[in-house]
Amino acid sequence: MTTAPLKMMKDISRETAEKHGLSEHEMWAKVKFQERVAARNECYYECLASGRGVWKIARFFKVHHTSVMHGASKHAHIHGLEPMTKYDYERVTKIKREREAARK
Repeated sequence: MTTAPLKMMKDISRETAEKHGLSEHEMWAKVKFQERVAARNECYYECLASGRGVWKIARFFKVHHTSVMHGASKHAHIHGLEPMTKYDYERVTKIKREREAARK
């Protein structure tokens, strides 16, 4: 049985940025513009789908591992895809909303 080589995370990052009309530098800039966040989330999802682990992806992109889990889960939720982690985006979002409502 032969398996295709794993796509490199750098290649996934470059392809995702191009798909979204961004440079890699723009995609990974520490800003929260919606289109950039969506691109990063897709990149996390694709890296997980390629067989990489959450910790390895987080180290490679210099982010916290929970950012990878949340982003990939949100991407899957929005696009109706199979979740790549056990992170439950809907449950976490519900808890955040409840906490914000309790503060008011």
